[in-house]
Amino acid sequence: MATSNHQKLTKTLLNGLAAPQVGKRQVIYDTETPKLAMRMTHTGVRAFYVV
Repeated sequence: MATSNHQKLTKTLLNGLAAPQVGKRQVIYDTETPKLAMRMTHTGVRAFYVV
């Protein structure tokens, strides 16, 4: 299951994120660019996508 929130996606924010627990995904929606999101897996892999 993914947790999600809305924040401004910045380099500082992304570099400071900790990977979620095993079996979880973290989703952050950008507040500056509509429909832009970043998803992170428990291994630290990040994917950016438009919803």
